[in-house]
Amino acid sequence: GTATVTASFAGATAARVVTVTAPPSNSVVALAAGGGHTCVLTSAGLAYCWGYNANGMVGDGSTTNRTSPSIVGGGYVFTSIAAGSGHTCATISSGAAYCWGYGAIGSLGNGSLADQVTPTPVSGTIAFASLEPGGYTSCGLTSTGSAYCWGPNSYGRLGDGTQVDRLSPAAVAGGIAFSSISGGNTHRCGLDTSGAAYCWGANYFGQSASGGGTTPTRLTGGPTFTSLVAGYEHTCGLVATGVAYCWGKNDYGQLGDGTTSNRSLPTLVSGALSFVKLSAGDLHTCGLTAAGAAYCWGSNAGGRLGDGTTTSRLAPTSVAGGLVFTNVSVGGLHTCGIAGTGKVYCWGGNAYGSVGDGSTTDRPAPTAVALP
Repeated sequence: GTATVTASFAGATAARVVTVTAPPSNSVVALAAGGGHTCVLTSAGLAYCWGYNANGMVGDGSTTNRTSPSIVGGGYVFTSIAAGSGHTCATISSGAAYCWGYGAIGSLGNGSLADQVTPTPVSGTIAFASLEPGGYTSCGLTSTGSAYCWGPNSYGRLGDGTQVDRLSPAAVAGGIAFSSISGGNTHRCGLDTSGAAYCWGANYFGQSASGGGTTPTRLTGGPTFTSLVAGYEHTCGLVATGVAYCWGKNDYGQLGDGTTSNRSLPTLVSGALSFVKLSAGDLHTCGLTAAGAAYCWGSNAGGRLGDGTTTSRLAPTSVAGGLVFTNVSVGGLHTCGIAGTGKVYCWGGNAYGSVGDGSTTDRPAPTAVALP
């Protein structure tokens, strides 16, 4: 059979709705890499998280870092999961949203500034079809494409026409029907249902390409994108042929164009590769081909590119191990992927247990996660 799930490409990456062949009842169908933590969703709707947990972003009722998967508390059956820099959000079948983790700047959307160590309802009665935390902000889309965001709003990153922080969901201005949105640290980009691209928020490294601002501004004159993902201070997109473009900050080569020059306009990624998915994190980016091969580029601190080294790469470099992936999610310190029949592998910085293999040893190549 098949199951439709929402998978986050992110720490600072976009939610995507994908249909997958239903694996065994407790296999992983969705994956979300955050700043220093990782979460997965099983086909039974159970959520497990691991890694950095100082503010409760693992959601197991504690603030203890977890080096292997720990079940999220509350007994919820979730339909989607997504991770930001310091928090996690998920939906249930009704579309109600729950968030947990760092709450001091409104990231959890529950009207409070308190951290939460287990899932806590987002304020209001909005039914979300997908969620997409990016940095310390959160956004969600309804089934009709209406976008709502909450959290810190410097640079106008919430897109509501102000720079006022919001402790509960606020409508993104403009009445645009979005098919997807993706958030970075201080900016956000999305595609509307006709395929037009918009960005808003900060643009100090060119990450918005449209000039930024407090409301969505359409990108003009460049490629027509089929998907967009926002990293910490950069953005990447795919066109219909699978060719990738990136723009924004490029100090570690996270744009993949063979240089370390910042770009204020979409710039072709080197290598002539065709991707079906992209995921962008703090300082690195990864892409997945139709054959399930993963490539990464940018900073390789801790081995987050997965090529068996810690050497940063200015262009796409093949992830070691020859695994066939169905999804890859880039976090702040690490990267994870789903391979085979719902098995999870992670690699990169592991000081907080982000890789989930029961250790705190950095892993420069894909390492199996010790799922229950």
